[in-house]
Amino acid sequence: MRPSDELKSDRLLGISNIRVISRLGALADELAAIVNGLHSNVLTDVVNTLALFGVAHFIPRNDFPTTEYLLGYGTADWSRYFQKEKQKEEQTEQEQRESDWDKLIAGYGYGETSPLDKEVYSGITSGFFRDKVVRGLSEELAQRIEGGARKEAFNDATHRFWWGVGDSKVALEELVEKTKAALNLMNASELHGVYEVLLDLKQQDAATELLNQFIAANQDRRGALARSDHFGEKYDATFKAVLEAEAARVEEPMDLAKTLDAIDFNRGWDPDDITTIAAAKFDEIVPLLTGAKEERLFARRLATLLKIGERKDATEEGKKLRENTIEWLRTFAATNPISALRVRRFLPADPPVESAPVA
Repeated sequence: MRPSDELKSDRLLGISNIRVISRLGALADELAAIVNGLHSNVLTDVVNTLALFGVAHFIPRNDFPTTEYLLGYGTADWSRYFQKEKQKEEQTEQEQRESDWDKLIAGYGYGETSPLDKEVYSGITSGFFRDKVVRGLSEELAQRIEGGARKEAFNDATHRFWWGVGDSKVALEELVEKTKAALNLMNASELHGVYEVLLDLKQQDAATELLNQFIAANQDRRGALARSDHFGEKYDATFKAVLEAEAARVEEPMDLAKTLDAIDFNRGWDPDDITTIAAAKFDEIVPLLTGAKEERLFARRLATLLKIGERKDATEEGKKLRENTIEWLRTFAATNPISALRVRRFLPADPPVESAPVA
């Protein structure tokens, strides 16, 4: 059955407007051509999106979510979660309406509005789809779907190995096979469980090969190479040493500019970033000030450097950073009166000079 035929069956739309059904049916066939060859669930996903946004756009009504509501669906709006806990009689008319909308949306298997969903909606409003954009986003979705299936197969194989009573040799072969298929989706802790199984069965070469394949598969997922000792996991010594060596090899040099810019005392910050900046050599900090191309960036970085040493919990390194920053400013100010005027607002006021006692 073509996507357009499925839409016309009213299963998705639940409407009888022939003109709208035909319009959306034609768009569904266009989407089918764009995502051809990808996982079948991709087509199901985009057709569901087309149906939801299509009805909301062409036939707005109170018992159906608005396009504005759909575009923001799944965002972290805690008020919506709290309102769901209310008794129906306590809800406002709008809250009751949105509660009904949520039930309808759930019927489409819809979780949250993604960039692909928004691109489909854009095609509805404009009358045509940007093929390359839709295809690219659809390929990403297909990869996530296929990855999820591989990870689920690994979990199932792990469960069957430890809790099943079938052919043990087959169970081990399946565990290793499904592990290899999901190497780029798991973390070090999950791999270690299989690695230990192979070691216990005196299959050292197979264990080493599996670890090497895990490292090769995760060159673009460097976080996967990190161990989780802080959660209490105990690793085999060789496994631990190999991972540590690889993590050190691929570790990117610290980007001090990104680290400094990530500190925002008005919104939030990572204490590790403050520690990193405070511990850096001041010779490495100066280029972040002199190299700031925008005045606002210079002022924000300068204010952050000073604030790090002013806070109540400032470390000695943080205080030293502030002192070095002030000294750098004073050196700049001493070059000429104009420079002094420009940075005067950043410098602490000089203590008042005590007048000599009157004789």
